[in-house]
Amino acid sequence: MNVLLYNEIDPAKIPGFKKMRAYLEADDFRSAEVKKVGDNLYRARLDRSNRLLFSNPPLPRGSSCPDIGVYQTACL
Repeated sequence: MNVLLYNEIDPAKIPGFKKMRAYLEADDFRSAEVKKVGDNLYRARLDRSNRLLFSNPPLPRGSSCPDIGVYQTACL
């Protein structure tokens, strides 16, 4: 899965972000402790008390996003 960051997010200020992003990019949802919390809304555990919410953009299977190039993308 590719990770698309919103332009206002600063990953350097989020503890555990680098490791969590590596898990998502490797499709290792178990290690990222991903849980579905709503319709197209997921959370990943950053540390003991912090979570990161993300979603998958609704792209048709097999279509591509010009900036990313694949259809599986997490928007953080």
